Amino acid sequence: MSLETALYDEPAWYDLLHAGGTKDEAALVLDLFRLHGNGGKDILEPACGTGRLLAFFRKKGFRVTGYDINPKALSFARKKNRRARLIRKGMTDFCEPSSFDLAFNLLGTFRHLLHDQDALRHLTLTARSLRKGGIYIVQLDLADYEHPEDDEETWTVRAGARRIEHVMMSLAPERRTRRERIIHFLTLKGEKKECLLHSRYDLRSYDLAQWEWLVWRSPLRLVAALIHPRQGPGVRDGVFVLRRARD
Repeated sequence: MSLETALYDEPAWYDLLHAGGTKDEAALVLDLFRLHGNGGKDILEPACGTGRLLAFFRKKGFRVTGYDINPKALSFARKKNRRARLIRKGMTDFCEPSSFDLAFNLLGTFRHLLHDQDALRHLTLTARSLRKGGIYIVQLDLADYEHPEDDEETWTVRAGARRIEHVMMSLAPERRTRRERIIHFLTLKGEKKECLLHSRYDLRSYDLAQWEWLVWRSPLRLVAALIHPRQGPGVRDGVFVLRRARD
């Protein structure tokens, strides 16, 4: 059976697909927070999805809050993480002034904001939500418009009788449109049946200059960056630490 669906509407499969990276992602966030943060205990994850990272940080003694627009993802997150504070909001809606010491947004989720005005509004609201000395960690791929190259990643994960074979294709964006088409193919195998899911959506693209210009127009300022090639020459992985300009 083949079915087109929104990947984020399949939270159990999405969670399993990314579970293997949770410890490494959380370790990176914690290292950057120790180096550049204020030492506080209140964490916010915009677009938290299934809440897998929030569950990790709560076990480390942090007070965690997450928000997401997808009700299916939030329902899944609440069942797995009953002590987390989880709210149904979008990235252009949530603001709780001076409430958090650390916010983070990984795996390019920020790029779901397809227009600059939405991206700027999100950065502004998140800046207002941070306490003095708080930081916002954002991870996103950086495009190379001069050397466009489509990308493909594959991996397989297993949990008991469940197995996912995943292929993710990224179609290189153009500077003019700044749209990167993402296509997922997931072969889901259980004890008695097999199903193929496919999902597609667009993300906004940034090269380094476009990203720095966006941040400069926001209330945040760049205080640290980790940038390295991911696979081909056409894309680099960037992790950026942002702090309010007035801090």
